[in-house]
Amino acid sequence: MTIVNIKKNDKTCIINYTGFIVRILLAIISINSYAQVNLVPNPGFENNTGCPSGENQLYLVNDWYAPTDGIPEYFHTCNIGWWGIPQNIDGYENTQKGEAYVGIYTFYLYFNYGCDYLQTELLDTLEHGNTYYVLRDYHIYLR
Repeated sequence: MTIVNIKKNDKTCIINYTGFIVRILLAIISINSYAQVNLVPNPGFENNTGCPSGENQLYLVNDWYAPTDGIPEYFHTCNIGWWGIPQNIDGYENTQKGEAYVGIYTFYLYFNYGCDYLQTELLDTLEHGNTYYVLRDYHIYLR
């Protein structure tokens, strides 16, 4: 154990003491933390049965499907054309990580197509009383 003599106006000791308190708090918080399990299969849309070559090819993505007549678009780095990454038919967008993403239209201004949806079945059942968090990167593209 180290004893520190703190002098009046000694900011170094205060900063070191504050850093010590922060480390203790982080240690206490980490003791009470639990590992989080991702219940979403293929969350990065990377497991697939082929490279997208046109519109409406969500069926190539394992575990994901469109439940309506909407047409979610599948983009992957394996395509160097309109369905590729980062340059594609909808503009220019890199992935946050990995090699794929899916694009959906939530509103059609000039057409009566409705909206695009995509869904998957979770890997486990949600339990009453538990808190679940949905974290997903999204980008808005206005055409």
